[in-house]
Amino acid sequence: HHFSWNISKRINFSWFETVLWQAKDSTGTRGYDISYLNPIIFYRPVEESMDSPDNVILGFGLKGKVNDHHSLYTQIILDEFLLKEIRAGRGWWGNKQGLQIGGKSFDLFGIKKLDVQAEYNYVRPFTYSHLTAMGSYSHYNQALAHPEGANFNEIVAIASYRYKRFFVEGKIIQIKVGTDTAGYNYGQDIFKPYLTYTREYFNYVGQGLKNNISFMECRAAWLINPATNMKLEGGVTLRLNKNTLSDSKSTYFWIGLKTSLSNHYNDF
Repeated sequence: HHFSWNISKRINFSWFETVLWQAKDSTGTRGYDISYLNPIIFYRPVEESMDSPDNVILGFGLKGKVNDHHSLYTQIILDEFLLKEIRAGRGWWGNKQGLQIGGKSFDLFGIKKLDVQAEYNYVRPFTYSHLTAMGSYSHYNQALAHPEGANFNEIVAIASYRYKRFFVEGKIIQIKVGTDTAGYNYGQDIFKPYLTYTREYFNYVGQGLKNNISFMECRAAWLINPATNMKLEGGVTLRLNKNTLSDSKSTYFWIGLKTSLSNHYNDF
């Protein structure tokens, strides 16, 4: 379910909920429940009334245009929480939330087609996980929200410039993530049942084996054929990962011929 409301010409509020439906549970094979197809009701009451093992996640978003060239946005994800535990500030494992804050600028400094974006992401331990791996916020063993899973914070910075048929982009991503170690579940792996948590209280983002990941990429492209968006592009990517056990570094260069056709949808 997704609800979007343009409060004014410059402010948009959105709300969504999603359910991860399991085809099998401890009782065996489950048929799809058509109650989930109702576009109006909330998923949580339906899920609780059926006593199902499904996983429901809520989210809220807010976007505002400062002017025609600058905009700000934020999103909040609520996987599970208790207000009294949040107020207590004891790092209860079940307070599973995520936060995103960002901004975009177009034609920066009056330079046409010079665009920048900055974003901060924060996800608490055990977010997106569930009683079983099938109930996690994933599909085909891939995380649906973020490749790092949970238990991380991230800073993203992107700048791009386009001049006629020439395009160049630079990207920097800095991630601090706590991974599991010594057989303990610190909340990063969303496929592990959350009831295998290491401790009930005093959980914090980055707990476990602390990894500092740096990702840097620069690419340039030349548009050959605007009709088919065919371009010749190349770039370089650098990735660093440092923790108390090991350091790793990878660098690769790439070049390619690329095209991406536009799809025009008229189903409205």
